[in-house]
Amino acid sequence: MFGQTVWERNLHQPGRAAGLAVTAEHIVVHERWTRLVGLDPLDGAQRWDIPVGTWPRATVVVGERCLVIPQNLPRLSCLDVRTGETLWTAQLAEFTGHLVATEDTVLVGGWRGYTPLTAFDLQTGTLLWRNPERAEIAVPLVTEAGVLVGEPHGAEIRLVEPRDGRITRRWSLPEPLASGDAQPVLTSLDSDRVLARCGPRTVLELSLSTGAAAVFHRSDSDFHPLLPQAVSRTGPILWVPAARRLVTAIDAHDGRLLRIFAASEVDHPVQADSGFVVADWRGGLALVVPDPEDPRYSTHSRRITQRIRALRGHGPHTVLVLTKGTLRVVEVDSSVDAA
Repeated sequence: MFGQTVWERNLHQPGRAAGLAVTAEHIVVHERWTRLVGLDPLDGAQRWDIPVGTWPRATVVVGERCLVIPQNLPRLSCLDVRTGETLWTAQLAEFTGHLVATEDTVLVGGWRGYTPLTAFDLQTGTLLWRNPERAEIAVPLVTEAGVLVGEPHGAEIRLVEPRDGRITRRWSLPEPLASGDAQPVLTSLDSDRVLARCGPRTVLELSLSTGAAAVFHRSDSDFHPLLPQAVSRTGPILWVPAARRLVTAIDAHDGRLLRIFAASEVDHPVQADSGFVVADWRGGLALVVPDPEDPRYSTHSRRITQRIRALRGHGPHTVLVLTKGTLRVVEVDSSVDAA
């Protein structure tokens, strides 16, 4: 049944997206104020439980590694995501934020300009390089070609080699890069193209191979400016958060406007076999018909809680929902209701 809970875990604290990392094989979530736990995505069974500190600034899973930075301890911890064993730790400067990882490198720093961008080896924790000066940057984006970085309100985006910090390409922006604070403003569209939120109404397309930059989508309405957040993707549709709790659905191929939804404060929709699942600000889930030419709400919707903090993909017929105080897997299979 659409909206039915498959399993649920009480976090004993308000849920925060920064304390949640999800892959097909692993779920890692922060709970009980100081604990980090590893869960089996199938049934929510606990695999491990360790102390890490309070309110993670970021939690990331890459391969068999889990990386976390707590707020009360200036420390980067690398764990074995299968067992919770601490593999290495690195001391950080106070207020180090932003955390991304490639297959062999971890990058931290640049949040609000408190600390410089810094790189560590993923396997050993060895310091690789550190920018000589502090500078505020948006959440970096990992791509096959390198890591993209840019300053909020800045006029440039740079492609950085993660192992040594070399700048390998630059893009000049026609409008300033949006300022999302801890929210990303860059999105990978495919292996070559990246979308950047710029100015109050623009989504810019960058080519990693050619260095070209062009407007991909621009909102025509001053009454619905776009939020300073990254574009999300479900199949052929891109979702662009806008003001007044609206989400603009555009074509992923050419940026054409498809529909404006009265949607959510949740970070992004997710894809399931039955369609695209979105969460609204009142704690409800709704199914969007996956028609690339005419996306629209289906008849399937259900209020499951008072507030949804994050929505993640889980399986072909389920989604993972982080609520005000729980983590739960919820059914979104419309065929069950039809039967």
